[in-house]
Amino acid sequence: MKVKDLRDWYTVKNMHNKGVPIKQIARELGIARNTVKKLIKQEEEPRYSRKVTYTKIDAYKDKIRVWYLERDY
Repeated sequence: MKVKDLRDWYTVKNMHNKGVPIKQIARELGIARNTVKKLIKQEEEPRYSRKVTYTKIDAYKDKIRVWYLERDY
C-alpha cells in the first residue's frame, strides 16, 4: 500500500504519539518502516502535486492552429 492520502499521515502520527513502535505501525498499515519514519519526521501534512506532462503535439499546436485558420485547401 502506498501512502495515498492524509489519513495515512494522521494515522501514523497518532499511532506514534500513542507509543506504538515503528515496526508495528509499518506492519499494520502495510507500508515500509522507512516510510513510517519519514512520515513521523514531517511536521506538516504532505502535499502531493501532479507533474505537468506534455504531449508530442504540444510543440506544434501553434503551427497547426495557423494552418487551420488559413484554410487554403
